Amino acid sequence: MIRIQIPATSANLGSGFDSLGIALTMYNQVWMEESDTLDISSKDDVKIPTDENNLIFGPQNRSTRNVAGSYQG
Repeated sequence: MIRIQIPATSANLGSGFDSLGIALTMYNQVWMEESDTLDISSKDDVKIPTDENNLIFGPQNRSTRNVAGSYQG
């Protein structure tokens, strides 16, 4: 299983936040493992794309396809 934790960014809060270095304790957490099915979900029931428009699944699926075949959903 692959687990990834991506820290939130303050870039979209407005000008100055990046230079002031605001600390955020929010993360995107991604768990990936080999499976016969595709399950993409969120803890807060937000609709998440399950195709190449998903910014995590899309690149991961393309790289896997180049190495060992593709994930089927």
